[in-house]
Amino acid sequence: MKKFLLYFLCFFGMCTTGLAAYNTTDIYLLAQSKSTTELKKIESIDVVDSTGNTALCSAIKDGDVDAYNLLKETGANTEHKCIKKYLQNNIKPLFKK
Repeated sequence: MKKFLLYFLCFFGMCTTGLAAYNTTDIYLLAQSKSTTELKKIESIDVVDSTGNTALCSAIKDGDVDAYNLLKETGANTEHKCIKKYLQNNIKPLFKK
């Protein structure tokens, strides 16, 4: 339900960082929905979830090249320690620093 609501709000241009702080999942969903404008509004795009992953790491883990590229373009930290974990284990050649 949260995913649908976030997509719905962003589709109508009503995503806002004023509603609540974004977590890793929210940021990843924004990247999946290609909400560049909203991603640029987020103060800390590199928030970490309970497993130590950022949204960029989630995109890598899921093999989501489009979300990865968008997060990278909007300032996600490509040197975060979770990146190294995935680079060593399961990154496809599509992902470049």
